[in-house]
Amino acid sequence: QALSRLIRFLSVEGMTGQEKGIADAVMRDLIESNVPRPDIKYDSDNCLFYTGWNQGGLKTLELTNPDYNPCMRKSTSSGVVYTDSVGGKGNVKVALSAKRTATGLVGTVAVSHVGAGATILVNQLTFLGSVRDACAPVLPTATSLQFEGSGTYNGAPATFRGCVQDNRQTGNPGLVSITCTAGCNYSSGGTVGAGALLVTQN
Repeated sequence: QALSRLIRFLSVEGMTGQEKGIADAVMRDLIESNVPRPDIKYDSDNCLFYTGWNQGGLKTLELTNPDYNPCMRKSTSSGVVYTDSVGGKGNVKVALSAKRTATGLVGTVAVSHVGAGATILVNQLTFLGSVRDACAPVLPTATSLQFEGSGTYNGAPATFRGCVQDNRQTGNPGLVSITCTAGCNYSSGGTVGAGALLVTQN
């Protein structure tokens, strides 16, 4: 049964821009597997299927091949300054670039936070896609993205998670969140006060 479903998915045209066909095929099989139809919703902003709740919380499904998941083809190239509203420690300067290529993820993130005594460099990206973790004040929208990676915190090895939200659209000032997930204790986030924060989807 699993093999027949895989063959069915592979038979759906999957060129960029035709992701809806894949989504429809997945939804049909979820229904055939007795997942209640009213519970299945597709979040096009974040490319996730919401299949309902159980004791573990909200259940989601995601296509993990970037050829069929446009959210995994998001990218950013930005240089901004934001005021830290999470830790309340002044301005934070960030220069970041992140994208997916034919050979994998490429990019760097450089953070200078004088008020917190923090210098961060992320030079190895491990994830790039839609926002799915706590990234206050960034929200999961079509113009935001999440990245994860490893690098250094004041010269010592550490890993990080970050989220950004585009500031080119009317009424959106741009938002940034940077959190150390291992090797240090750091978290900041806030509204962009200077610079351009660009999120695009290829």
